[in-house]
Amino acid sequence: MHRRVNRRLLDPGSLDGVDPFYLPEAGNTFELPCFWVEAERLHVFSLGATSARRHLFFIHPEAVFGYRAWLKGCAPGPRHFATATSSTRTVVAWPEASPTDTRCLKLSLPVLFASERRVVTAELARDAVETTRRLRHLRTGLRIVPETLGLVPRDADLGGYLVRELPRVPLTPWFALEHPERHIRGFLRAWLKSAVEHGWVADVHAQNILVSPGPTWWVRDMDSVWLDDPELEGARTSLHTFFLGGPARNHRALFFRELERLAGKAAREPDTFAQWLEDERHFRRKAPKPPTGVRRWLAKEQSGEGRARDPRRFAKVTMAVLPRRFRPEEKPVWRLPYFVAPRGRVHIYGTERPPALFTSDGGVRVFFHPFMAEHHALDVLEFGAGTEAFWATPTSSPRSVVVWNARGELFGLKLSLDVELLGINRKVDDSKLKRAVEVSSALRDVRYLREPVAVRTEEKDYGFIYRELLPGSEMNALTPGFLWKREPPWRALVETFAKLAFGQGLIGDLHRQNVLLTPKGEVVLRDLDAFKRAPAKEYQRAWVDALRAEWMYGQKTKRWAEVDGLLFEQLEQWLGRDVVEAERAELRRRGWKTLHDPRDPSEPLYSLDAMVRSKTAGATATWPAASPQLSN
Repeated sequence: MHRRVNRRLLDPGSLDGVDPFYLPEAGNTFELPCFWVEAERLHVFSLGATSARRHLFFIHPEAVFGYRAWLKGCAPGPRHFATATSSTRTVVAWPEASPTDTRCLKLSLPVLFASERRVVTAELARDAVETTRRLRHLRTGLRIVPETLGLVPRDADLGGYLVRELPRVPLTPWFALEHPERHIRGFLRAWLKSAVEHGWVADVHAQNILVSPGPTWWVRDMDSVWLDDPELEGARTSLHTFFLGGPARNHRALFFRELERLAGKAAREPDTFAQWLEDERHFRRKAPKPPTGVRRWLAKEQSGEGRARDPRRFAKVTMAVLPRRFRPEEKPVWRLPYFVAPRGRVHIYGTERPPALFTSDGGVRVFFHPFMAEHHALDVLEFGAGTEAFWATPTSSPRSVVVWNARGELFGLKLSLDVELLGINRKVDDSKLKRAVEVSSALRDVRYLREPVAVRTEEKDYGFIYRELLPGSEMNALTPGFLWKREPPWRALVETFAKLAFGQGLIGDLHRQNVLLTPKGEVVLRDLDAFKRAPAKEYQRAWVDALRAEWMYGQKTKRWAEVDGLLFEQLEQWLGRDVVEAERAELRRRGWKTLHDPRDPSEPLYSLDAMVRSKTAGATATWPAASPQLSN
């Protein structure tokens, strides 16, 4: 009856080349060709076991010519008649000898409709029957019209057909409803129950929705159902493309008003709605708890407390750009996706080969953040999704995760995220992959979480870093710097900074998230890709912003003179007394009696960069002695 669509959202399609006699609006009954075909020549997909030696194979009259060679030697089946439903290739059929024995068949019709060939492939038949198997017993939300049998030629590139079991209730297609607007609220609630509680969505255009008294809403065409939707394409398009483009095309305001009752502000934009929907699903699923050896430490990491930073120096820390299921404070646990690539197809930095990454048959597990599923869709298509379950939960950073599996492996990963946090894109690019491994092998006289291996594929310039965790329950004893409740261990922090900067020529971000502290106040470093060979103008920034002002502001302390004094002790040790005294003399010459500006103690008056330049100008050899393994 009323089959119009919103052409900005949906292609109405056409059946040019099909004899008008077979179109639904013709209302004709026609003879349906069928033949007996040996089971061994067919892919047979069935809900139940079948031992039949041959099957009745139905073919649309418009497609018979293409099957002539394949049907050679096949006996004709009993005479059948058929008439089209709202779809030209989906028919109701019955044998001439028993007109009440009707069945619904979805046939192959090798013509282009809405840019797609309308044939039932083996893959489509398999998925349709499997979808039926998984959803047929559900009695809440949307209901499905089961597709219980699929037959597809095994020995030829030809389409097959599906058998569809119609429910024994009166059915009306959505496009034939007299007042479709009266169904929108109820349909959306049923759709949401199916999507959230049962985990499936479908291409719910007007032809695919049937309505029975009650009302109950039924979905047909199991090949339109999304059971697994890692890229959220189904979640984006089910309502905002297919339903809004067809069933709700004349009721746009009503559609959004009702959807906003259910999803709030997320209802308006397809991408935002898809993420909201996946969040709702995620927090209803049961996931395993993290291993006991890291559980107490993770509770601190994911607390969401103590993350304030000096607004004069740093942007506000916010995770609003990420869906809720990826935010640390939500304490999410998800199954970590990966694919196994041949070693020849990946770049590996580092010589160690942890079994969690490297398989016994020469493959490499390439892990990626679930938020990056679209970025790796082609990789998964080429190599296949990994089957062993690896579970992950974020630390205080959404891309640095703790990972474990049933075999007892426990490790950390720093994954790539294509989002901006604090104004920086969070992909782990090639330079950072190399740097993390180089720094991990070069560090000395400090404690840190090793990062011995990093991996990326040939096609991408970003990847992930493998991070070792402390053994046993040692991680549980650590406290992230941003949650340290006592006076910061200033001496340990300053000594660590000095060992790295002046002893090894490395500077990094010793801010409170990158520093873990033992109960005794000993420093344990992480995020080694944040360290690099110290440029001559970076000492001051690394000291003032990342350590001195960061810790003072976060810990609400004002011990500026004490901290500057500890630094100058280290400067005398590493740069020499003459360099330090020269800097003090310069400050006195300028009229200063303290090492910091009394009006703003967060700004030191001395210059680390100037002192380092003074030291290097008088040095006879390269200073400080950075590891030759390190790249800039």
